[in-house]
Amino acid sequence: MTWVITLWIGGPALMIWALGEMQFVAELPALLVGVFIIFFILAWFAFAVWATPITTNWLMSTGMGFVLKPFEKAINKRLDKTLEDGCSEFNRIHWPSALSWRDLDLEAWKNGEGWNEVHRRQENYPWGERTCKLTPQLGKISMEEYRKQRPESAWPI
Repeated sequence: MTWVITLWIGGPALMIWALGEMQFVAELPALLVGVFIIFFILAWFAFAVWATPITTNWLMSTGMGFVLKPFEKAINKRLDKTLEDGCSEFNRIHWPSALSWRDLDLEAWKNGEGWNEVHRRQENYPWGERTCKLTPQLGKISMEEYRKQRPESAWPI
């Protein structure tokens, strides 16, 4: 949220401050300066609308990951102390004998029954045997028209 506010308010504020610091701006007609400021603010808001989703996604994933990477061991140590056995308080109360996912050996799971069980379930699943039920988008077509367009062999709705 701080990034979005900085992006949206910081650009126009910086521009207005910079115009106030420049001597030649004082010599220009006030109407010209006012029109320029309004135009720039609108252009900046258009840029901010475009830039906000792109930069926010990057900042919350790669950007913060880069900032937090040097502190990763300290953060993990702190979290490990909080969750002594690697489980949340809810899991500790409801499933006291459950293992933490961090206690599992991935390679042993892949070489043992774990992977074989998943592979067997995937192979035995009835892929392609279920029919797809489509529903019309509201307002674009009535249900009666939609039902008339469907083939007789389609799943009833």
